[in-house]
Amino acid sequence: MDVSGTISAILGQKSGEIFSVTPDTTVHDAVAMMDEKNVGAVLVMKGSKLVGMLSERDYTRKVMLRGKKSADTKVSEIMSSKLTVAHPNEGVEECLRVMTDKRFRHLPVLDGEKVVGVMQAAYEAALSYANERRVFGKPLVDYQLTRVKLARMAVIVQAARQFSYKVARLMAKGEGTVEASLIKAYVCRAAEWVTREAMQIHGGMGYAEEYDVSRYFVDARVLSIFEGADETLALRVIARRLVEQAAP
Repeated sequence: MDVSGTISAILGQKSGEIFSVTPDTTVHDAVAMMDEKNVGAVLVMKGSKLVGMLSERDYTRKVMLRGKKSADTKVSEIMSSKLTVAHPNEGVEECLRVMTDKRFRHLPVLDGEKVVGVMQAAYEAALSYANERRVFGKPLVDYQLTRVKLARMAVIVQAARQFSYKVARLMAKGEGTVEASLIKAYVCRAAEWVTREAMQIHGGMGYAEEYDVSRYFVDARVLSIFEGADETLALRVIARRLVEQAAP
């Protein structure tokens, strides 16, 4: 990705397809769409007007961790409504800076009041670095070890996403209490590992504050502390429920 260009140049390379739901859509149906389209967020539209965004983070924090049923919860109840937006003629570098400063991953792009796309910073920034960084005369992404790391990262991210969707469907039926705890424990650890590997690919630059991956690792590390420590979750919730289920 050329960070010296404009947003419109990047959008011109994409399919132009935009995934959206209405405020009255159930969270279950919105998550099912994210699963089907393999995206991390959907826009919330009221007619042609953008009124919010629903992300996997919104679902995890506001539904799953609070024990709500996604089938009984409307998107309007948990969506992020105070959005920062970009415009096609804005520079990519400035948009990435805004996303880094405000700590979000998805940035709707509006042309007037029309939504024309969504940028996802994390993936594009990592791929850009691997393609542009040259080591011993060739791009970093050409090295087998780099490709192995990227492949393993992709496997873990996809596994965590599909596990989350599976639990969402269980909770929509009033089930999956243990599974919800299991996915939190797994995803928190997986996030630490994936962000650590991203730092490794960046080398010394991964530790520099100028690069987003240093912040991504810090953000991932705190996941197993906030919303219940990892050890407490394993001991008092997961282990207890597993023992109860195994009892004759």
